[in-house]
Amino acid sequence: MQNSLNFVNEHNGWTDDYRYYRMNTDNSQINYQLYFADLPVFGREISTEISQKWGVERVYQYYHPLYTLAAAVPFKTREVELASGQSVYDFLSNATDINTDTIDDVIIGYYLSRDETQPHFNLEPSWYYLESGSWIPISPELLGGMKYGLE
Repeated sequence: MQNSLNFVNEHNGWTDDYRYYRMNTDNSQINYQLYFADLPVFGREISTEISQKWGVERVYQYYHPLYTLAAAVPFKTREVELASGQSVYDFLSNATDINTDTIDDVIIGYYLSRDETQPHFNLEPSWYYLESGSWIPISPELLGGMKYGLE
C-alpha cells in the first residue's frame, strides 16, 4: 500500500481528491476513486479512478485520468432535489430484478459526463448501490423523479 501511495506521489498523480477505493490481491491491483465535494464521482465514458497493477516491487500498468476537476473553476451550479433515502429503500426492496441480499452499500454520488460541444464537465448527483463490486446508478425516473433532459 505504501509503495502505491509513493508511486502516485512521485508522478504528481494527486491532481484531484482521490481516495483509496479497493485492492485486489489476486491481480495486485490498487484503485483510488475520484471524489468531489466529499462524494464519489462515477462515469461510464470518462474514467474516474487511478488504477495501478503491480509486478515484483514495481508498477507495470498505471492508469490516471488526463483531466482535473480542480482546474474547472468557476462552476455553474443548480439545485437538484434527490429522492429521499426511504424512496430509494422502497424502490430497491420492491424491484423484482434486484436481489437486495447482494447489495453491499447505497450512497449518493456524482455522475461525470461531458458534452463534446462544450469545454466543461457535468456532474449530476444521483443515488447508487454497490452490487458485486460495481456501483450501479438508480435513475431519478425509477424513483418517481422528474426528467431534466440530462439522463
